Amino acid sequence: MADRVREKEKEEKQKGERWKAALVNLTEMGSNIDSLQQLLVKKAVFVDDDTFAKASLISEQSKTIKLVANLESNARVS
Repeated sequence: MADRVREKEKEEKQKGERWKAALVNLTEMGSNIDSLQQLLVKKAVFVDDDTFAKASLISEQSKTIKLVANLESNARVS
């Protein structure tokens, strides 16, 4: 019976330590997000709709080309 109580106390202590670690991680993540947001605000570039649409299209085309290249190289390996 005493062993069960000790084990239960140990489990509760571990849970508490996990919660503390999780809160520390969340706090650090929040700080990192704030830093990232400040950096993005400083580096932000605003463009008109047409320029944005062209850049988005080029980005999608680039992703497609990379995907096709990966598929072709995987086909050669297989």
